[in-house]
Amino acid sequence: MVKKRADARLTLVRLEGKPQGSENSMVAQWAETLMTNAYEGVPRRRRLKVLVNPHGGVNNSNSQRRAVAVFVKTIEPIFRTAQCSFDVIHTTHNGHAYDIAKDLSLDYDVVVTVSGDGLIHEVMNGFANHENPRKAFSIPIAPIPTGSGNGLALNLLGPERGFDVAEAALNVIKGKRMKVDVFSLTQNGKRTISFMSQALGLMADLDIGTENLRWMGDTRFVFKSCPVQLSYKLAEGDKVKMANDLQARRNSQEQTSEDPQDASGVLPPLTNLPDEMDGWTTYDEPTLYIYAGKGPDFMAFPVSLPDDGLIDIMAQPVSSRKEILSAIGGAAKGQFYWHPQLHYVKAHAYRVKPLVSKGSLAVDGEIFPFEEFQVEVHQKLATLLSPHGYYAADFSSRPPSAPSGNTELPIRCPAGCGVEMVGTELEREANIARNRALLEELELKQAVAGLGISPKPAPKAKAKPVQPKKRVKKEASEAEAPRRQSSRLKRTAIDLDESPSKRQKREADLEVQRAKEAEERLEAEERARIANRPRTHDLDLPILVGEDESEEVSSLSTTLQLVAQTAHPKRVGDPEAFTFDGEKKGKAAVAELRERLQSLKIVARAKVTQDRIYSAAYHPEVTKDLIFFGDKHGQLGMWDARSPPDEVADEDGEMVTDPDEEGGKYWRLQVHWPATSKSSISSIKIDPINAHNIDLFDRIRSTRAHTTAAFEASHLRQGFLAKCILLEMGHSSAALI
Repeated sequence: MVKKRADARLTLVRLEGKPQGSENSMVAQWAETLMTNAYEGVPRRRRLKVLVNPHGGVNNSNSQRRAVAVFVKTIEPIFRTAQCSFDVIHTTHNGHAYDIAKDLSLDYDVVVTVSGDGLIHEVMNGFANHENPRKAFSIPIAPIPTGSGNGLALNLLGPERGFDVAEAALNVIKGKRMKVDVFSLTQNGKRTISFMSQALGLMADLDIGTENLRWMGDTRFVFKSCPVQLSYKLAEGDKVKMANDLQARRNSQEQTSEDPQDASGVLPPLTNLPDEMDGWTTYDEPTLYIYAGKGPDFMAFPVSLPDDGLIDIMAQPVSSRKEILSAIGGAAKGQFYWHPQLHYVKAHAYRVKPLVSKGSLAVDGEIFPFEEFQVEVHQKLATLLSPHGYYAADFSSRPPSAPSGNTELPIRCPAGCGVEMVGTELEREANIARNRALLEELELKQAVAGLGISPKPAPKAKAKPVQPKKRVKKEASEAEAPRRQSSRLKRTAIDLDESPSKRQKREADLEVQRAKEAEERLEAEERARIANRPRTHDLDLPILVGEDESEEVSSLSTTLQLVAQTAHPKRVGDPEAFTFDGEKKGKAAVAELRERLQSLKIVARAKVTQDRIYSAAYHPEVTKDLIFFGDKHGQLGMWDARSPPDEVADEDGEMVTDPDEEGGKYWRLQVHWPATSKSSISSIKIDPINAHNIDLFDRIRSTRAHTTAAFEASHLRQGFLAKCILLEMGHSSAALI
């Protein structure tokens, strides 16, 4: 197996040749020497039990059977080339691997899981319930990473090779046995084997509960506290010492040794009682999450050792979003381990008691009830295959900014001090720059301010206008179209014993009823036809206003009569009014107009129409501000904006003005029918010859009504909010929508 490039993945290459004559013995000896050096004492031609999960990985059509395709195209040819014998089973349901491992024959050399961490969890618990659990646990497990969670493969092969299935297959063939610790998790009297991690709070949410929040990016890392009580039997709490122990283990090239007592027997007994308190430490600080386990696991446990008989526990106190995100930049290299607020210990056992009923608990990536539980370690109980004999992780044994032999952080040199910074300090500066860019991308203003970046000034709050009193919107009644009726369903039951006279009378009544129904149906069809046809005749104000608001007809009629009695001569605008010879005069005119606009103020506001306004026109009447609005459903609104509001009687019977009343008076005329979006009044224009006429047009039909404004047909504009405001500027007025 070779790599075509340094950054490429392994591929299977076949080299074939044919010896001649006396070269056979020489070639055979050369091949044997080559194989001996390649396997380095590892048994050849291993017998494999292969479990393939065809439904592993992300649940979509492209990856639904990814494990099967990977095994057939890549893994199986490698196993056959290495002359391994293997028995393949495709799992069919949840717990299938547990049943297989529980009854597994103990003559296999390796159990291979072509899936994610979930199948390994099932195999481990199947071994625990085997008739000879210790012997079952002595069979090595080797993962092929094809699932959605592949933490064990990353722990064994490293982050750079952890997703290479060919590397994982090579580990199955040539990997060395490595004894590892596993855990017993006891909850409600039930014992479960865990091989990798237990997560509560935020870490569990990230593992099992935030797939629908991935659009939030890194902002989903900070949500709420995890209200639990954590207790543990402390073994080591010095971060520097734990990092030095890891480095010493690596430098000695010491590999895990076999335990002769593991050959047979039952599972190790539980040695920690649930109510035991001697030697236990309680961690009382409010926590964001608790994460415990073995293996680097994306560098969450960078100082973890496979067989030290201890479990690594990390508890993150409740912190600000800035503090958490500031450590993300170096998390892939384990630098989060050195964060001063992170509580990291090694323990013999620990227990967790939830203080609330709802929460998240994940064990090896599987969902567990959020209830009280206890975990203790079984040293060197399980067996894995590893190419190194230890967890593959590149972790620095000292804080990232500390020089060799000193665990204290150096004093940062200010810019321009003239002192040349060392490599660790340059890396620190680069890390700060990455975190600053991340915070700016997430728009975390408070965190950015803490890094010395001046935030943008907050926009000033705009004053909201007082909302006028709402009028009840009336439903527009439309003539109901006739419906087809089934005569078979309307047929009454016939009495079989009725006399001939009764039958004749019944048939005569039916004829009368049918004639009456036919007449009613024809009348309904005629009413529907009349309602839908264009109206070209004059309409009276009571019909336009509506029966429910007939009391407003008199005030509307009076207002229209006063307007109609006033002559409105045609006015022609001066085309040269805004034409300036010089740029200086033009700038002066613009400055004067801008100064006048600064004095605008709201005089009145009202909800003139019920629906969205599509058009408006300002009447040329000089004695009042009379404005017309056409809305989406063919309603014409007429607003006398400066008219004094109606007076109402107070508690003492005196007539006073309602302070909450909308400004001015307005009337609504339903001039287009039916009152639907197809009858909208699309544009307004005052007739320059006779301002006492009004023409209303929509895109389909038109209506003429003699009132005080005129409309013309044009392209339908974008709708505005049906809210009208009258602005006053000196002696001029303007209506806004």
